[in-house]
Amino acid sequence: MGTRRHIELVDHTGDVGIRVRAAELPELFVLAAEAMFQIICPSCAVRKSLTRHVAVAGDDLGQLLVNWLSELNFWFCTEQELYGEFRISSLGDGFLRGVARGEKVDPQRHAIRTEIKAVTYHKLYVTQRDQEWEAQVIFDI
Repeated sequence: MGTRRHIELVDHTGDVGIRVRAAELPELFVLAAEAMFQIICPSCAVRKSLTRHVAVAGDDLGQLLVNWLSELNFWFCTEQELYGEFRISSLGDGFLRGVARGEKVDPQRHAIRTEIKAVTYHKLYVTQRDQEWEAQVIFDI
């Protein structure tokens, strides 16, 4: 994986967004997941006591990114799982397999700041420029 990594918050009226850049496409998806959980629980120290395997399909990279983040957000919303480590094991041909490691929310240690209602397609893009991948995602909060 490349070493160039960049996460930026994007101003959006009433919602919150991220713009991420990475040298490699799998790293871009990892960064997007890291950024989403930084919005949910900034500065949270997350132990890696559980592993969630994720497999999603999509017609293009944008749909794969939305489905990847939506699946992780689903597990946060339904099972109160926070993740601090992500790995993409397979990405391509309309399919993504990855792993998220984390733990259940511990109210004594985790201050949940933002709950994300949905990962949206609004202003979504995934593109490659100058040998660097970039994506933008807006979250409905």
